[in-house]
Amino acid sequence: MSEALEIEATWEAEPEFADEIREDLESEGAEFHPAPEDAAEVAPLVLLAFGLGLVALARAIIRVLREAKHHGVIIDARKKKLKIKEDKSLPYGTVIVINKKGESSTRTDVRDHDELANLIRVAMGK
Repeated sequence: MSEALEIEATWEAEPEFADEIREDLESEGAEFHPAPEDAAEVAPLVLLAFGLGLVALARAIIRVLREAKHHGVIIDARKKKLKIKEDKSLPYGTVIVINKKGESSTRTDVRDHDELANLIRVAMGK
């Protein structure tokens, strides 16, 4: 799978996990950007804004899911910039992907970054 698809995204992280997520994203080569002006709306969460290849992003998400072990992730592709949000109300390992049309797909069996990258690519309409 090609790294050619560069993703612009934001990740709403719980403050206690923000540094770890930033390190995971950095290890995959993320280029961080200043948080958008509306970042205050997500308080008390920490908003990380970045650009990263799709497969690298999927690897970082899978790593976070494996290490957090107490919640899931929502990946929202309805807007131009992908939005990733951890959700403590979701069972461990759950991934909800929302496509451009607002339709959601809930998965509890995603363990491979290539599979997750493909789910994100389809949701984005790429």
